[in-house]
Amino acid sequence: MMSMQILHRWLAAIVGLQLFIWVATGLAFNLIDSQHLNGNHYRQKMTAPPVDTASALAEPSQLLLQFPTQTVSAITLDNVLGKALYRVTSDKGKFGFWATDLSPVKLEPDQLKQLALSSYSGSGQVIAIELANDVADKYAASSALYRVDLQDERNTHIYVDATTAEVVAHENWGSNLKQLLFMLHFMDYLPDNGVSFNHIAIRIVATIVLLLGISGAILVIRKLKHGQYRIGRAHSENNTLILLSPDNEPLETITIHHSGMLDALNHHKERIRTSCGGGGQCGMCRVKFIDHPPLATDQDRSKLTDDQLNDGIRLSCQHQAMGGCVSFVNAAQLRHYIKLSSILD
Repeated sequence: MMSMQILHRWLAAIVGLQLFIWVATGLAFNLIDSQHLNGNHYRQKMTAPPVDTASALAEPSQLLLQFPTQTVSAITLDNVLGKALYRVTSDKGKFGFWATDLSPVKLEPDQLKQLALSSYSGSGQVIAIELANDVADKYAASSALYRVDLQDERNTHIYVDATTAEVVAHENWGSNLKQLLFMLHFMDYLPDNGVSFNHIAIRIVATIVLLLGISGAILVIRKLKHGQYRIGRAHSENNTLILLSPDNEPLETITIHHSGMLDALNHHKERIRTSCGGGGQCGMCRVKFIDHPPLATDQDRSKLTDDQLNDGIRLSCQHQAMGGCVSFVNAAQLRHYIKLSSILD
């Protein structure tokens, strides 16, 4: 079963990774020139002559008959590709009708190309026209949304709605990078997350942060119960440690300068080896408390046998420094101590 400390570390790693992503993407937004992320680099205003209202146009009021169950909020007249067109905006979306006969608009590939190029100021050539209804919701467009790809230095692609005859958006590699950065920054990792800020990924990370705080509080309470924290150094007449060999032969007297036993033993030089930095995971920093062994922690019980615990052996990283005698528990620790002492001497 996973210990509380391991769980706390995994939760911290997840939150720390997302925190790094927030910082990195935030820096990217501030350091990258906004023009490099501009999808409208080659977009130009589309101009068309006004519609000749003297020509034979159908009455726009007749369009209302085609929307008996919808609420129509606007009907506009426009000139698209030299032809008059009505655009109807309702509570179900936007629709286009040719103004002469009120037939629904359905642009052909050549018309899509012509309309896209009329909004483009670059010198690129059209290389592909593809249906892009998978991103229709992103642009609030109809399912007849097409992507017109151009060959230029910015890899421009233009989105055109074939049923409303509108150029919906311009995109390029810069805007794609911008969308990627936004996706990472706002954790839009799942489809359709961008519709709402309070999406499932945000909730999951928020829950992980809450669990991180709870697990951290539990660990602090446990350490307080085991006397591993000091609020101010209490005065003690016995502020020295006597370090013994596994055979209980005196090796060194150490003045306590740290609250933790491992740090106290390793003051000024390494006497006890550890590979986890004092997190209780490697089990290398075990020592034997000769006088009054402290209560065993979860890390002690996970790394030591019952016989070792009963013998007073503990992980020094998990306990408060206290005066008295502690000994190495094996010959390897003694060899390391002698080797390091000879080098320092």
